[in-house]
Amino acid sequence: MKLGRQAVLGAVLALMVISGCIRPAGEDGISIMFDRRPLLFEETVYFNGIKVGKVGGVDVGAGGITRVNFIPADEFRSQLADNLVFYVSNGRLMAAKIRNFGRPLKEGGVMCGFGSRSALYWFRLKHALGDAARVAAARAASLAEQFQG
Repeated sequence: MKLGRQAVLGAVLALMVISGCIRPAGEDGISIMFDRRPLLFEETVYFNGIKVGKVGGVDVGAGGITRVNFIPADEFRSQLADNLVFYVSNGRLMAAKIRNFGRPLKEGGVMCGFGSRSALYWFRLKHALGDAARVAAARAASLAEQFQG
């Protein structure tokens, strides 16, 4: 019987979490909220092709809402603001700006994640005339609240 690549990688990630190689989300990092479990195959996080941190853990909560712990590199921490969102592309977590300026991320703040680049583009299109950063922050807060159950 053939096992899919995603199933095998999921099992490997589960073993890493159980063995303690990956910390649960929320420890030493920033919580990125997704409406469903993202398909991540790589631990490194990128912004404009540059490595800016790593995935520290993945937790699935109520209704499949998922919290990914992003541990930013020290030199990237100063760029964490409410204009930054995350999306998954080819199994990698990618950061993207949804506007050119933003307010620094508050302590304990959560960030918005999208399961694909097309989901991010759809979000941008829907909110092109409004404040997409504000809507993304509200979406992340709502998902975090639902995650708690």
